[in-house]
Amino acid sequence: MSSSWDQRRRNLFGHPLAVVGDTILSMCFVAPLVVGYWRGTWELLNLHLYANDKATSCWISLAFGCSILLLSTWLQNCLQSIIPQQSGCIFFILSRLYTIIFCFANVNHWRGVWDTLDHYTGVEWATASWSIGIGVSGLILLRAFRNVLAPPAIIAVDGPDEYFTYPTMFRTYDSKDCHMKILDGIFSVMVVGSLVVLVWRGSFLYLDILMFPGNDVYSAWGSTIMGYSTALFAFTLQSPLADFCAKVKGFWRIAIMNLYTAIFYIGSVNIWRGLWMLYDLYLLPGYPTWSYLITHTGGLLILGMGYCSHSILARGVYLDAEEAGADAAVLPYFYIRYFIQRRQKENTVAEKKASELQQRKTEGGRVENGWLPDETESMIHPVASDPAVDHRWIRDATVEKESSI
Repeated sequence: MSSSWDQRRRNLFGHPLAVVGDTILSMCFVAPLVVGYWRGTWELLNLHLYANDKATSCWISLAFGCSILLLSTWLQNCLQSIIPQQSGCIFFILSRLYTIIFCFANVNHWRGVWDTLDHYTGVEWATASWSIGIGVSGLILLRAFRNVLAPPAIIAVDGPDEYFTYPTMFRTYDSKDCHMKILDGIFSVMVVGSLVVLVWRGSFLYLDILMFPGNDVYSAWGSTIMGYSTALFAFTLQSPLADFCAKVKGFWRIAIMNLYTAIFYIGSVNIWRGLWMLYDLYLLPGYPTWSYLITHTGGLLILGMGYCSHSILARGVYLDAEEAGADAAVLPYFYIRYFIQRRQKENTVAEKKASELQQRKTEGGRVENGWLPDETESMIHPVASDPAVDHRWIRDATVEKESSI
C-alpha cells in the first residue's frame, strides 16, 4: 500500500528533487521578482500619474486597467488562434508585447480599486474590516476563494499552448452567444477580480496596523519571516491534502481546501508586504525613482528570460477544488517539472510515431516511394483485391470489351 501511494504521489507531484527545486525557485526567485515588478510599476504610477491629484490618478488607473483586461478577456480565443500560428520571431514579439501590456494593465486595475478605496474611505480599522469581510465572503459564495493566491504559490510558465487563454467565471470561451461572453468577461474582471483586490487591501491594512506600526525595519522583517515560514509549512501540506481530496467530495472537500488556501494566503500576503518594504528600505532608499525602475524593469526582464513572465499576471477565474480527485491539492508552481513533463511528452509522441511506422513496415512490407505495394495494387484494381468477387467475370468482361473494340 505504501509503495502504491508513493508511486501515485510521484505521478501527482513529480520527482521529489524537482518538487524541492520548484519550491526553492518559487520562494527565492519568482516571488521576489514578481513583487519587485508590482512595486516598481505601482510606485512609478504614484510618482508620475497626476501625483498632485490622487482621485484623478486612481480613476485613470482603474479605467485603463479594466479596459485592457476586458479586451484581452473577450479577444483571448482570437489571439490564441492567430498569433501562435505566426513565425517564431513575430510570435515572440507579439506575445511579449501582450505580456508587457497585460502586466501594466493588471497593476493599474489593482491600484485603481485599492487607492480609490483608500482615498474615499481611509485606511483605518473599519475600512480594513469591511474590505476583507466583503472580499472573503463574496469569493467563498462564488466558490472562487483560491484566486487570492499569488507567487510563491503559483508559477505560470510562458508556454505557447495557452499563452493568451485563461478561464472565466462561467466558462463561456466556447460559447457562440456573444452577449454571454461579454457579461462573463465583465463579471470575471469587475466583480471577481475586484473582490480579490479587496481581500489583499484589507490584509495589508491589518498588517500595517498590527505589525510593528512604529518601526518599518521590524515590520518588514517580521512580515517576511512570517510569510516564508507559513508558505513553507503550506507547501508541506500538499501531500496529506492530496490523500484527503482523493477520498472526500462535496462540501467538506471545498471547505478544507479553502482553509488551506487561507493558510497559504497568509504566507503570500506577508511575503509580498515584507519584500515590498525591504526593497523600500535597502534598494537605493535615497533614489526612489531609480529603485522603482530597477525592480520594475529587472522583474519583467529576468522573468521573461526565465520563461515565466506570466507569473506577474493576475488573470483568470479558478473555482475552488474544481480538479478531480487528488489533483485539487496540487499547487500550480510547476517550473522544473513543466520542462520535464514537456520533454517526456515529446519523447512519448516520438516513440509512438516510430512504433506506428515500424508496425506498418512489418505488416505491409517494404515501403516504396511512400506507397505500400498492396495499397497501390488495390488503388489500380480496387475490385481485384476483394476476395468476395468472382474475378473470372471481370476477366471475361475485359476480354469481351477488348474484342468489341
